[in-house]
This record gives sequence, structure tokens and C-alpha cells, in this order.
Amino acid sequence: MSLAGARFRELLIGILATGHCVRFPALGHSMHPAIQHGDLVTLAPLGDRRLSGDDVVAVVRNAATRQIMVHRVRRVNNEAVETRGDALPSPDGWFPRAAIIGVVVRVERQGKAVAWRPTPWSRLRQAVRHALARGKGKS
Repeated sequence: MSLAGARFRELLIGILATGHCVRFPALGHSMHPAIQHGDLVTLAPLGDRRLSGDDVVAVVRNAATRQIMVHRVRRVNNEAVETRGDALPSPDGWFPRAAIIGVVVRVERQGKAVAWRPTPWSRLRQAVRHALARGKGKS
């Protein structure tokens, strides 16, 4: 899920830098089914929060364009995180902690809060889906 519009991105970064939360509609399908196109996503500043593989973060993925994506943390080390969209077959790569501008704290769909953290069943479905997608490419 990418956030479009340079003005919106700068506003988002600025608000989070002041310690406030930001709420906006999700764009795209890379986080399906956890976060769907049109869901309302609330981001909070990262601060000193310890990240885990269940967290969904907003990352500045390109410093020059300030392009922002909202994807799930896949792995964490002391200095960086690897992210991937739930619906994508491969990781986005590693990003320094300084590139993370916020963490998802709430997702709403049709006016109701929805669970965006994975359950054991959703993890199994995702693993099967990715295995099947990889298998289609082999002949």
C-alpha cells in the first residue's frame, strides 16, 4: 500500500514528527486481506517502540521522492527492518529504523475496527497462497 501525493506525504511526515496520530484511507491492495483498499488506517509515531513481525509500519522507501509505503514487518535486527506487503510474494528489502515514520495502531472498515494482526490461521493461508504463487511460475 503506497501513499500518493507529495503534499500529503509531507503533511503525514510532519504530523507524525510532532507526536500526533494520523488517520487516512488505505490505497492499493498489497496488504490484502488485513488492510483493504479504502480502509481507514491510523498511524502513530514510532517513538521508542520495539517492533515485531506482527507490526505494520509506514516506511519512507525512497528518500529522494519521500515515497511512503505501509507494510508488515517481516524481520527485525538492531538497526533495520525488513518489510513485505501481506499480498506480495517477496519482501521489499531492509530499511533503517530512521526510515520508519509510524506504526499502524487501528484499522477501520465500514465504520468498525478490524483485526489487522495475523492469526495462526491467517498465517497458514498466507503461506499456502505464497507457495502456490511460487509454484505457478515453475514449469
